[in-house]
Amino acid sequence: MKTLLRIALYIVAVVLIAVLGTYLSPDGRWRVRYVLHAQADYGMSHWFHVKSLGAQPGQIHETDGFIGKRRNNDVVSMGYFASGIRVVKFAATGTEVQISDDGLMKSTYRFGGNTPVFGSFGGCYSSDESKKPEDHKTIYGFPVVRVISEQSQRLTREDWRAPDFNCETLEYTATFRTDGSDGAPGLPDGVTYFTTVRVTLDEPDPALFEVPDSAVETKPSQFFGALGKIKSHDDVEAFAEQDAFYLNQQQQK
Repeated sequence: MKTLLRIALYIVAVVLIAVLGTYLSPDGRWRVRYVLHAQADYGMSHWFHVKSLGAQPGQIHETDGFIGKRRNNDVVSMGYFASGIRVVKFAATGTEVQISDDGLMKSTYRFGGNTPVFGSFGGCYSSDESKKPEDHKTIYGFPVVRVISEQSQRLTREDWRAPDFNCETLEYTATFRTDGSDGAPGLPDGVTYFTTVRVTLDEPDPALFEVPDSAVETKPSQFFGALGKIKSHDDVEAFAEQDAFYLNQQQQK
């Protein structure tokens, strides 16, 4: 009986540590283990702003975007990767539909059924799980933890990830470096800032997940060409590859 009680108490202790996510190690540093804290069955509406700066004066690009998630893991995004497009991912069927804002065109892809389509890559901690107090803050009332990653020799990124949103990034700074030829030697060749404008635990407007009956199925080159997104020979080659992938998927239906 005592053995069973000890096992039960041990399990409770482990679960509490995982759910609470943060505990203080003997060396006085915060260690973050958001394991059970990150939940999939939540709704979210996230408005954000992205600003990219090049090394030369005037090299500035800014855009606003939105990402929304239903509790069933369906996701909608707008304005981040390309303006004039709404992207809807349906988790249960494993399909992604890109829809033009005017509702006249769409492109449909498959990514596999019952696949999670939302959440951060790498969780709420990096290879170094030790966190100092300054690695924690709140964004619009939600706790976030800092994760710094060097994704390549040229790209360093500092993320602030929210356990309440399955470790989704609410803020990041990405610094790009090449050989310094685009700017002064030793200085970044480009910096991108991603900042949250507003975030809630509300599900997005259901209308954002609707695919208009009037939308005509279109291959990527026609879809993005009609939106003025193909501007160079490199773009033409890239979309030729996308067309091949798209048509191959269409034939497998």
